[in-house]
Amino acid sequence: MRPDEGHDFADFADEVLEFLGKRLGDLTYWEHGAADVPTGRQSACVDHAHLHIVAGHLPLSTPPERVAHSGLRQALTWLADSEGSNPYLLMGHTSGPCFTGHDVGLSQYYRREWAKIVGRDDEWDYLLSNTPDVTRRTIESILLQR
Repeated sequence: MRPDEGHDFADFADEVLEFLGKRLGDLTYWEHGAADVPTGRQSACVDHAHLHIVAGHLPLSTPPERVAHSGLRQALTWLADSEGSNPYLLMGHTSGPCFTGHDVGLSQYYRREWAKIVGRDDEWDYLLSNTPDVTRRTIESILLQR
């Protein structure tokens, strides 16, 4: 579907979560949203947000001062309609709610939490822990499960 036919990021995210969910089961996802004009420390990697998706229902903590949404689409809609200039955290599971809340100001907060949970504490920073073989095996395993 072309963008002018109503296809937006929420549609794309729904399609990706469905595709990956069929192959990997329950998924955990998160996003570190940056402020339009940074005024201090943020969790976002540079100056933009992107969605991280990992297999499994990981016990990540919910963001501070959280708002619960029924799913990712509803969270994205809420974020778009709310004051969009503040940094935020978003975290959810495909089998449950999605939460949005205040940023904690710790660089790559949820990636750090993910790394601890999976026993790879020092591998939260992709620049320092480049593992192309893991990336390749992941892509191959997803594509081979058609």
